[in-house]
Amino acid sequence: MGFYANSGNISSVRFDPVAYDNVWEYIKVKEGETYRLTYWLRADKAQYNVYPSLAWVTEAGAKDFTRLKDKITYIDQNWGQVVVDFTVPAGAEHLGLNFRVNKVSDGGYIYIDDVALVKTSEGSGQITYPAPKDLIVKSFQRELEVKWNKGLVEGMSWDSKLNGGKTITIDKPFYTFTDLEPNTQYKVEVRCHKGNTFSEFAEPKFISTKNYTLAQDDVVRIPYIRTINEFGACPQTIQLYFVNLYKVDAKITYLFDGQELKPQGKTLTFPKKGRHRLEVLIEEDEAHSWHLDYKLIIQ
Repeated sequence: MGFYANSGNISSVRFDPVAYDNVWEYIKVKEGETYRLTYWLRADKAQYNVYPSLAWVTEAGAKDFTRLKDKITYIDQNWGQVVVDFTVPAGAEHLGLNFRVNKVSDGGYIYIDDVALVKTSEGSGQITYPAPKDLIVKSFQRELEVKWNKGLVEGMSWDSKLNGGKTITIDKPFYTFTDLEPNTQYKVEVRCHKGNTFSEFAEPKFISTKNYTLAQDDVVRIPYIRTINEFGACPQTIQLYFVNLYKVDAKITYLFDGQELKPQGKTLTFPKKGRHRLEVLIEEDEAHSWHLDYKLIIQ
């Protein structure tokens, strides 16, 4: 089979008469089984290009992908075989296969032939969990928002830690580290576990918090709550994350429609939705105090 060297991807599909469209073709698999994928490639023009991508699906329809970019192969005018060994991850019940074009090339055709997928073992029977993937960290002045791919296994928990410190256990695939120092680099690590079975920690992310945008004594510095947007719109419960607040122990009072409203930790829940007034009284020290007045649209 031949295809353009910049044609996107080639998938294993079948025609579904109900959907009246091509849909992915899957085979039934079990976690822990091992498989060997082999195929032959050649190209009109020598290039590094194609790699396989494995689609894992559960009976409930959850989907995850293993993109084997490390299998990008140098292709020239001579046929060459590629061999890929892999293990079915925990939670996967079906497998789909496609071949992805890595980049737009100088043109020409790529040819693929003699694709074979063979089960090589039933597996050891011991369940192992892969490390979390697609780890994304978003940086703010005093917070790092971390999220990752939850994977296919239901009932999973995750452990996260910062700079090798205390491990925090989480039941959702995201977490926010708070009370951090601005303009400081941190190391973020995450692993998953179910029961007493733990994955390895994912490749750590190194990221720095944002710096202050104004000096402490700048006369135009006004701290503000970043979880309320510029139009005053916000959900009924907000996180009290400030920008340009130098002292985390500043005395802060919240007045909702003139009545004091006390937060729970860093969480403030408004008693009503709709349009309301929020006043925030901030006292960093004798030389730095502010009275913020928000016209809220609580959604």
